[in-house]
Amino acid sequence: MYDSPTDIGNPAYSLVSDTLYYFLTWTSGSARRFIKETDVNFSAYSPSDFVWDESIVNYNSHYYGGYSAYSSYSSFYSAGEGWGGPKYDGIGNFTLNVELETTEIYNGSNAPNAQFHAKSNAVSNANFTGNGNHHLRWEIGNNQLLLHDEVFSGYRQTVVGTLVPMTELTEGTTNAYFNIIDDQGAVTDFQSLSL
Repeated sequence: MYDSPTDIGNPAYSLVSDTLYYFLTWTSGSARRFIKETDVNFSAYSPSDFVWDESIVNYNSHYYGGYSAYSSYSSFYSAGEGWGGPKYDGIGNFTLNVELETTEIYNGSNAPNAQFHAKSNAVSNANFTGNGNHHLRWEIGNNQLLLHDEVFSGYRQTVVGTLVPMTELTEGTTNAYFNIIDDQGAVTDFQSLSL
């Protein structure tokens, strides 16, 4: 459907149908994908200090057509097309506080960095006097650690993927901040968040 699987606007929300079914089967015969584990000698294994968990905040109330030229959309699926949240206008500045569930954080000396991933779409292409007509900034935690800061122009999808030190996370809930900065002299700066 897309040139690249990463182009989908919201991979956590089905683009085609929300009634898909998946069937898992089990057999006592030879399995093709799974190996049945029969080992019961658990003391032979070293315990892990931590396990990975995932906190997902999914925005899916509005459909966006992806790249638009002259207020029209292509019949092909383009980067960012799919479901997302409402569009926010950054004129006068805008900040959305995204609350991430971060319970039982492991902060041992061997704690790995957390992985932050977000997708957003620029859904306007207004006149501007600065370097672009969109200014997007992502921050996280009580110290508002800067994760991403970019000025750009036009309709497009922005994918942010970066590592965050565990010390920036707060037990219970960690706040991530989706900021649209009004410093480019744009008539409008509409952006939406999907994941």
